[in-house]
Amino acid sequence: MDGLPAQGMKCKASMVEKSGRRGIQIESYVLFLLHMFQKNMTRFELSILLNS
Repeated sequence: MDGLPAQGMKCKASMVEKSGRRGIQIESYVLFLLHMFQKNMTRFELSILLNS
């Protein structure tokens, strides 16, 4: 379970590189955050992801 957030960030980063468009990057990032909130991620875990 601990490895899943890191894998998600790597996957999202590669998607952003491929799209290259700022609007898509922001939209996908927001959707990713909403997805993590739905999984009841704690504020502490979220801050680690945002600061990494």
